[in-house]
Amino acid sequence: SPQRYVPIEDVIAAHLEELFPGMEVLAHHMFRVTRNEDLEVEEDDAENLLQALEKELMRRRFGPPVRLEVEESIDP
Repeated sequence: SPQRYVPIEDVIAAHLEELFPGMEVLAHHMFRVTRNEDLEVEEDDAENLLQALEKELMRRRFGPPVRLEVEESIDP
């Protein structure tokens, strides 16, 4: 059988009322926050390169945002 994929943002949008109970959802828009952080992984020194990369990527999640992208249809 063919596989189908649903973007996570579509799943979230379909369940906003459940995520925000008691609130009236008037509209929703997609946005993306980009974080720019240099990865500090020494390939030669890392015994486990995958583990070192995972650690750096987790640290990167909390780096400062450098760009916010929003849908064209968003009302500022």
